[in-house]
This record gives sequence, structure tokens and C-alpha cells, in this order.
Amino acid sequence: DMRWFHAGITCIFLGACVTTGPVTKTFEKASVRAPVNLLGDAAVAINASAIEAEAEAYRSRHRPRYSSDSLTALAANVPPGAKLPLIIYFHGCAGIIRAAIGHLGLLAELDDFAEIAPDSFARKRPEYCFSNFTVDLSISGDVRNMRLSELDHVMKQVAKLPWVDQNNIFLIGHSQGGGPVSAYDGGVKVRGRIILNGYCSDLWGDGMSSDEALLTFDSGQDAWFRNFPSDCRAFVLRHGGTSIFEAEATTHNLALNHWPKVKAFLMDNRR
Repeated sequence: DMRWFHAGITCIFLGACVTTGPVTKTFEKASVRAPVNLLGDAAVAINASAIEAEAEAYRSRHRPRYSSDSLTALAANVPPGAKLPLIIYFHGCAGIIRAAIGHLGLLAELDDFAEIAPDSFARKRPEYCFSNFTVDLSISGDVRNMRLSELDHVMKQVAKLPWVDQNNIFLIGHSQGGGPVSAYDGGVKVRGRIILNGYCSDLWGDGMSSDEALLTFDSGQDAWFRNFPSDCRAFVLRHGGTSIFEAEATTHNLALNHWPKVKAFLMDNRR
């Protein structure tokens, strides 16, 4: 493809350049969960496939690799005319690893809801964050655009799915994934957003509408926000949402201590 050739030449002459694979893979290879209370054994099989991918990832010390068959299987088993509330989960900068897998497992226990978690690392892309709580600032803008494009793409795909209840689409973002979730302002209606120890900063933008519900979690001593504050409490004040804040907490995953509040938010804000 000559477009890739010319992009490569541009990178050579202009210096550091972030190259990525096609955004379509992030949706095609998403982690998918189905509501067992509505789809029965079919949902059990779909969810088990994701669990096995995650178990293999733990054994091999690699990220999970999900099958595009799961989304097809979910669509095939939704009764004709049925509409499912949908949660779109956006993982943090390191991908679908321990924290994200834990969140997805808990979300899968909800009645009625289906979940789709796009996988940013299903396509070729650079590493951005590191275990010493630092990030590669030289590619921050590129990574921002990359993640925003991933969320925009999945929302456009979701709008085409006949089994999705378009009045009940919820966005959940953990860590870096909270940035795109706070910023999304595309054409697909969002019912509510949850940001789990994530970003709500001007770097990402503000896409909230006045009729959306909002819940954020924020640890006051979270090491990831020593240099770059999350700003989620200010975001909540602007939008009349709810903030779960623990000033002395050091965890980057505060929602685990308050998961019933996540569940209640989703159930209470369904239309």
C-alpha cells in the first residue's frame, strides 16, 4: 500500500514518528462478555472463551488474545428483537492485563448487560507507560490520538449492531482509558460514564452532555498522578456527577473497594 510507504518516508525525514496497525483490529479482537441471565449456556461459552484467553496470558506472561468469533457468537444468540444494554470498557495504557481483567470479570456478573472491551494492543503500537510510574512524553499526543480513534471506531461499530440498546450505552475507562471516556463526543449517544482512577484533564477534552450520568474514582496518593493530576473531581463538579475519593488511598484501582457502587450506578441509570 503506497500510503504506508509515504508515511514511512515522512517519518524518516521528520524524525520520531509513531506508527500503528489498523484501528479495526482493536474492535475485531475485543474482549466480549455476554449476560448469562439472558443468553444462558451460550453466554457461559462466550465468557469462558475470554477467561481462557486471560488464563493463557497469565501462564505465558503475555497479553490476552481474544477471538473475533465471540462477537459473532453473541450476535447469533440474542433473541430476535431483543435489545441489550452495553458497557464499552476502555483499558489503561498497559492493555488488558490484571486490573482490566478483574473489572471485566466483575462486569460479566451483571444481569442484562453485554460488555465489549476494545484491545489497543491488538494492533501494532508503541509502549507508552512503564512500571516506575513514568510515561514516554515524546509520544503523548500520538497516543492520545490513537486511543481516541479506537473509541470513536468502536462506537461507530456499536451503532450498527441491531441487538444493542442504543439508549443504554455506558462507557467505563480505567487509568489512561479514562481520558478517551471523558473526551468522547461523537455521534453515538452515551447514557453514562465511569472513570476508574483515570484522567479527566484538558489534554483529553470534555465530551460530556448534560443528560449523562457520571461516576469517578480517585485515590489521593495514587503514584500515577504525582506529576499529572487526574482532575476527575473537578470534572465531576462541572457535570453534577458523583466522585468516590479517598485522600489517603494509594491504590490505582480504587473501584475494587467499592464495586457495589459501580453496579448500583449502572443499574440505577438504565433507561
